[in-house]
Amino acid sequence: MKANSCFRNISLNPSAQIRLLCFPYAGSSSSIFDSWRDQIDSHIELLAYELPGRGSRFCEPAFYSLEHILEELTFEVEKYLDKPIALFGHSNGSLIAYELAYILQTRFNKVCDHVFLSARKSASIAHKGKHLHSLNDESLISELRTLGGTPEEVLNNADLLSIILPIIRADFSISETYCFKNRLELHSNYSLFRGSEDHHVNIEQLIRWRELFSGFGQEYVFPGDHFFIHSHQHQLVNKINESLTTMVNGFSIPSRYAEVCFKEVIN
Repeated sequence: MKANSCFRNISLNPSAQIRLLCFPYAGSSSSIFDSWRDQIDSHIELLAYELPGRGSRFCEPAFYSLEHILEELTFEVEKYLDKPIALFGHSNGSLIAYELAYILQTRFNKVCDHVFLSARKSASIAHKGKHLHSLNDESLISELRTLGGTPEEVLNNADLLSIILPIIRADFSISETYCFKNRLELHSNYSLFRGSEDHHVNIEQLIRWRELFSGFGQEYVFPGDHFFIHSHQHQLVNKINESLTTMVNGFSIPSRYAEVCFKEVIN
């Protein structure tokens, strides 16, 4: 990572034709995208956002609101706009990606070439569940077991928990205190991803993202649960490669497309 940068360059490629900025899920770091390095197409430069409180920014205080993240990204992202740009977010990261796409379109007059939103209900659906960020430690650990994605050896390690629980609380707070505001549609093309066994995001909640875009959209269901981003990484990255290669090769799709495609990715 360059000094004072909140993005890690996973696949440095000055000759790349497009940049893909990636945003991780709650409790994780930019390192979840390191394994994409050998699979992402050569014409794509891959960068991953590192939230404060983890990775190379471990000593920085975590952000508890999306507003703080967007302030940082608004300042930082301009240096990356000299090429076409795409965004990917998984779960909490989808919310960040969507809001950044809106900032790029309205403040920088830059329409993202593609926005990939994975494993999250539409930003327009208000949070109605538990406020996990306000639970005591014991209750929060119990919820993490239910959600999955956190190894049992971590949940049973008091020293590790003292490090990760504040980060997880901060990330849950970002999502649970988010307030959607009605606004203009994004003109970007987009893809929606979901795991077939994801009990946290159903199809109806996922496709509500359609209402927030005027571009061409496709939806894909992958085998797996909320964390199919790991269990079916190869298929996921292949879909991203296909979408961005289509764009780079100059194949254009009407900005308003009457039918949103639905596809299931088979093992």
